[in-house]
Amino acid sequence: PDEKTIYLTFDEGGNDITYIKEIAGVLNDNDVQATFFLTRNYIKDNPEFMNDLVAHGHVIGNHSWHHYDMPTLANAQDIDKFVSEITETEKTYMEVTGQEMKKVFRFPKGGMSERALKITQDLGYSNYFWSHAYCDYAEDVSGEEALKTMMDHYHNGAIYLLHPSNKGNYLAMDPFIKAMKKEGYTFKTVDTIPAQK
Repeated sequence: PDEKTIYLTFDEGGNDITYIKEIAGVLNDNDVQATFFLTRNYIKDNPEFMNDLVAHGHVIGNHSWHHYDMPTLANAQDIDKFVSEITETEKTYMEVTGQEMKKVFRFPKGGMSERALKITQDLGYSNYFWSHAYCDYAEDVSGEEALKTMMDHYHNGAIYLLHPSNKGNYLAMDPFIKAMKKEGYTFKTVDTIPAQK
């Protein structure tokens, strides 16, 4: 709360239509790093893009394999499935990039429970939620609407949850970044957030 810092995070579950590459281009043009929470199949199917993200200093976070509602797997019967949702995504990231995945996780759809949180922490992960999200999965959100809601909710330490499937988020990204920089804000990836005691 004491730093004029904003954390842009993008969740991609493998949508057919996505502006993720265009958004990454805008971020790179503005020398801004963000966190991309990606599912295993998206990482596997886009190796060149994954390596480009890493080369530009972005962080690729774990968003599970199949984008399941993870708390439904946080029980004795399904624990192996829960764990493989995370570890298989990790392995694929390493195969694609040659690097270890940073231990940052976001639950698909934000669905979590205390048990699910504990399991991910036992696997070495920190979990990241958000301070601002909106119904940006609607296809008809304009760039103006996206920019307005983003501008209405910035604050020190803001974590934005955005979906790259929305063209409005792509159109709003450049003016938002420029406006925030003018206000004295910097942009960082979530792994730089100090651990809570």
